[in-house]
Amino acid sequence: MTLSRRTFMKVAAIGGATLASDSGVKSVGKLVPSVNLPEPLQPAAWQTVATTCRECPAGCGMHIRQVNGRITKAEGNPGHPVNRGGLCPRGQSALQGIYDPDRVSGVRVRDESTGAFRQESWQKAMEEIGGRLAKANGRVAVLSRLETGSLAEIMTAFAQSFGSDRVLLYEAFAYDPLRKAHGLLLGRPIIPFYHLNEAAYILSFGADFLESWVSNVQFAWQFADMHELKDGRIGRFDYVGPRLSMTAANADRFFPVVPGRERDVALALLKVMHAEGMIRNGRDVIGPAVANIDVRSSGLPGQDLRAMAERLSTPKAVALAGPVGATGPAADQLAQVVTLLNIAAGSIGTIIDFSAPHALSHTAGEDQVASFLNTLTPEDVLIIHKTNPVYTRPGSRALIRKAGLVVCLGTMLDETASLADWFLPVHDDLESWGEYEPWAGVRSLMQPTMRPLGASMDAGDALIRLAASRQKVMRTGPNGAAPGSTRDWLEQRWRSQGRTGWEESLRKGGSWPAGDAAARQGAELRQAALSLKQSAGIEFRSDEAALWLWPSIMLFDGRTANRGWMQEAPEPVSTFAWDSWIDLHPKKAQVLGIEEGDMIELSSLENLSIQASARVTEEIAAEAVAISFGQGHTALGSLAANRGANAFLLLPAGMKVEGYFGRVTIKKTGRAEANAAGMSTTQQHERELLQWVNLDQARTMKPGPLTLPLEEGYTPERDLYPPHKHKGHRWAMTIDLQRCIGCGACAIACYAENNIAVVGKRRFREGRHLPWLRIVPYRRHDKDPLRIGWLPMLCQHCDSAPCEPVCPVFASVNNEEGLNAQIYNRCIGTRYCSNNCPYKVRRFNWLNIKWEQQLTWQLNPEVTVRVRGVMEKCTFCIQRIRSAQHRAKRENRKVKDGEVQPACVQSCPAKVFTFGDLLDPASKVSKITREHPRRYHVLEELNTKPAVTYLFRILQEEKSKT
Repeated sequence: MTLSRRTFMKVAAIGGATLASDSGVKSVGKLVPSVNLPEPLQPAAWQTVATTCRECPAGCGMHIRQVNGRITKAEGNPGHPVNRGGLCPRGQSALQGIYDPDRVSGVRVRDESTGAFRQESWQKAMEEIGGRLAKANGRVAVLSRLETGSLAEIMTAFAQSFGSDRVLLYEAFAYDPLRKAHGLLLGRPIIPFYHLNEAAYILSFGADFLESWVSNVQFAWQFADMHELKDGRIGRFDYVGPRLSMTAANADRFFPVVPGRERDVALALLKVMHAEGMIRNGRDVIGPAVANIDVRSSGLPGQDLRAMAERLSTPKAVALAGPVGATGPAADQLAQVVTLLNIAAGSIGTIIDFSAPHALSHTAGEDQVASFLNTLTPEDVLIIHKTNPVYTRPGSRALIRKAGLVVCLGTMLDETASLADWFLPVHDDLESWGEYEPWAGVRSLMQPTMRPLGASMDAGDALIRLAASRQKVMRTGPNGAAPGSTRDWLEQRWRSQGRTGWEESLRKGGSWPAGDAAARQGAELRQAALSLKQSAGIEFRSDEAALWLWPSIMLFDGRTANRGWMQEAPEPVSTFAWDSWIDLHPKKAQVLGIEEGDMIELSSLENLSIQASARVTEEIAAEAVAISFGQGHTALGSLAANRGANAFLLLPAGMKVEGYFGRVTIKKTGRAEANAAGMSTTQQHERELLQWVNLDQARTMKPGPLTLPLEEGYTPERDLYPPHKHKGHRWAMTIDLQRCIGCGACAIACYAENNIAVVGKRRFREGRHLPWLRIVPYRRHDKDPLRIGWLPMLCQHCDSAPCEPVCPVFASVNNEEGLNAQIYNRCIGTRYCSNNCPYKVRRFNWLNIKWEQQLTWQLNPEVTVRVRGVMEKCTFCIQRIRSAQHRAKRENRKVKDGEVQPACVQSCPAKVFTFGDLLDPASKVSKITREHPRRYHVLEELNTKPAVTYLFRILQEEKSKT
C-alpha cells in the first residue's frame, strides 16, 4: 500500500480530487467540499452504508459504519432475510481485508529476465493483455469464485466478445454430492432452501451447518429459534460424525463414528423406518434399496437407531448430509441415502424448499472443474478472478501453468496469483459495485462503502476495458446500451428487470420478498437405479486412521487466513488458535506413543504429507484423525504464510478413495510444540459457572432468589457499604445460554468496536491476548465429557465490584449509571483489580502493540487506544450508550428500550444477548432479570451483585437408556 493516511485524508477533503494513482484507472465523481456539507452529512458523524458480505457464498446483508470517509465496523443488516442482523466472525473480518497491509496496490507483471514481479501501469497492462486476447483466436477462459448478477453477466459477455464460452465458477466447497443426489432422485440438481427454524428434529450426518455448511449465519438464528424452549418443548438435534465440532457440540446427542460410516447409520435408519412402517413417502423405491441392509453394521445400539427413526418419522423432521469438501463415491452415496431419509420423513416441500435454490447450485462440479483445468493449453489466455485453486485443489498448479498467459484479478498475492504473468489489483468487495443473489429471489446489492485505497479498479470495469481495448463492445439491457462501467451495467440490469426504487434498494441493501411470500415447492421422487452399499469391514493398522477434514468457522477455505482477528480467535471447541493441530483419540495416541503437543506427520496413500501438533482428545472417533482446512499458506500475506499445515494437500486426486478423504498413516517426528490455547482450562471444577437444567425441570421452574444490582439488593446484614445511587439508568444484560452456539461472532465484534489489539501467537500462548469477551466451552462434568456449553464471559459490571476497592488510584470506579468504569489515564498498572476479580475479565497491556498503518484506519475514533501498563475490559460499549443518549436529547425524548446495542448484542446471529435499563420496569432486560424462571448469576454466592444475568442451558436427555 503506497497511499499514506495523511495523503488519504488530504484527498478526501478536496472536492473533485482523484486518488494519487495511475490516470485513467477509474471514473471519479465529484466530492462535496467539506466547507459546504450536504444537510444529512456532518463531520465526525457516523454514516451507515448497506452492502453484501462476500467472505463466503452465504451472502449475508451488511451495514458498514463509516466516519470521516473511512469504514470502521461491519454489522449485519437487520432487514436482510438471510442473516437478520447477525454476522459471523468472517463477515466481521471483512474490514481487515480492505485494510490488509499485504494488499497489492498496483499492477504487477512478471519480469521475464528475473521471474519476479515488477510494477507496471494500467495503460500498459491494457495494451499487453488486450493484444494477447486478440491473438488468442477464441482460446480465452475465465475462472472465478461464485458470482451472480451483473458481474457474472460481464464475465460471460467478456468471454463471448473474444469468441469463447469458457467461464467457470469455482468454489472449494461446492456441495457436488448433494446436488447430484437431488438430481438423481428428484430431478433437481440444486441446493434447496432449508427452513430449520420450523423443524422439530434435525439429524446431521457430518454437516456442520452452524459453522460452514451452505449458510451458517442463517442456520444459526434458525437453529436457535428451533432449539429454544417454547410451550414446554424444544426441538431435538442429533449429530452423527467423526469429530465433536462446534455444531456437534450443540447437539442433544453426539454419535461418534469413523468417517465413511455415517452412510451405514443412515442406511440402517432407512431399514428400520421401512421395517416398522414409518416411511411417509417413497416406499416403493426405498424398500428395494434397503432390502439387503444389515442394521447391525451401523455400529450403533438398536435402541438408539429406533429412537432416531421414530423422530424422523414425526412431522417436521429433516436430515442433513456432509461433509463439506468431500466428493467421490462415499460422499455421493451418503447424500443419496440422506435424500431418501428426507423423502421418507416427508420433509421435501416443507422443511426442504426447492422454490429458492442457493447460488451455490451454479458452481462447477468436480468433473467440470477437472475438465476445465485439464484442457488448458499454451494457446489459452486464462483470467482468474478472486479464487485460489492452487491452494485449495492439489495438482492445479501444473495445470494452470500450461496456460499461455495467466492474468489474476484480485487483492492479494495468494498462491494462485503468485503464478500469474499479470496481476491486476481490483477493488475489495467493500469498494465495489455489484449484486449477489444467495437464494433465488433475494437480490442483494453491493456498493462502495469508501473510496478505493490504491490504484485498483472494479473487476467488471477491468474486463469491460480489456474488451474495449480491442474494440470489443459488450452489450446488456433491452435497449442494447453499452455500459461503460460495472455500476452502469448493474443499474441498467436492475431497471430492465422491472425492479423499481433503485435508490431505495441501495439504502435497503437489495430487494427481496416480504416474509415467506413464495409458495414452497417440493420435488417428485424418480425411479432411479440405486446401488446403495454398506461399508465393507474397515480395518486399520496401528499406525493408520481414517482422515476427516473440516473447515473452521474462522478460516473457512483459507481466504481469511491473513487477518489477525481470524488467527487470534480461539476455535470454539479446542480454543486453539494461530496454527494447525491434529485431533487424535487417546487410544490411538497410546498405541503410537503420542502425547499432547507432539509434532506428528500424516501421509496419504499418494505420498503427500503434512505435519502438525497433536491434540489428544476423546472428542473424535477412535479410528479417525482430523485437521482443519485454512492454514498452511505459502503466500497470501505475512500472517498466513508458512503457518500451520495445508490440509487440502491430503485431498486425494479425483476423490476415488475409501471413505471421504481416504486413510492416512501417522508418524511421530520426534519434535514437540505446545498448542496455543486460548483458555487454560475448560473444566468447571464443580463451581457451576455454566449451569444446566433438565427439560422436565425447565418446564416447571419458578424464578429463584437473585440479588439484583440495585438498591433493593443491599441488606445491612450482608453488605458493608451503602448501595450506589443510579442516575437515570442502571445498564444491565442478560445472556440466554440455551441460544448460544459458541460461534464467537460477539467476541470479534468486540475486537472491531473497541480497538482491541492482536498480540500474535507467542503472546497468545503466554495468555497475554486481550479479549474483553471470551466464549468458554465448558464441559458439563467428567461423567459427561462430550457435553459442552458455551459461557460468554465479560465484565459483569458488579454493583459490589471486588476490583474497585483495591485500586490505589481509583482507576476502577462505579459510575452513576451502574457501569464499572475503567479510567485509563489514572491506571498505573498494579493489576490488583485483576487479581481481585473472580470472573477474570480484566486484561493487562504487557507491551505497546505496533499497529500497521493501514490497520489504524479501522480504529474506532470514539474509543481510546490503550498503551503498555494499562488495564482494560468491557465497557458495555459506553460510546454507543452515550451516542444514543445524545440522540435522544437532541430529539427531546428518552432513550428507547433496545435503542442501545453494544457490539456483541448487535452482531450475535443467535440473538443470545439482551441489553437495556434495569431501572425501566417495562424494558425487556428488566423483565427477564426479574421474572425469568431460568435466571442465575455466575458466582452468586460472592455477593458481587453482577449486572449480567444468565439463563440456564437446557439438557434434553434420552427418554430411555441403552
